[in-house]
Amino acid sequence: MAAYGKQRLTDVADTEQLLRLIQSIPSPKAEPFKTWLAMVGRERIEETIDPEQAIDRAFETYIKKGYSEEWVLFEFLNNTHYSSNIIIREEWGIAI
Repeated sequence: MAAYGKQRLTDVADTEQLLRLIQSIPSPKAEPFKTWLAMVGRERIEETIDPEQAIDRAFETYIKKGYSEEWVLFEFLNNTHYSSNIIIREEWGIAI
C-alpha cells in the first residue's frame, strides 16, 4: 500500500529475469551493458574451469577496495583453514 493509502500493482523480477529483460532490449544504448554481461559470463565460466582465477579476482577486488595485501592474505588463509577443518570434521564424523 502506498503512503497515501492507495493500492498499486507492482511488477517484480529477480536478478535472472532482469538480466534476460536487458538482453532482449533492441537498443544501441543497451549494447554496452549487454557486452559487459557477456564478458562477466565468460569470466565466470572460465573460473568454473580454473577456480584459481576466482581467487585471483577476489584478491584484486579486495585490494581495489583498499584492503592491504597482508589483510587479504590473512583472511584467505584463515577462511581456507576454517573450511578445511569443517570438511575434515564432516568426513571423519566429528561433531561441529
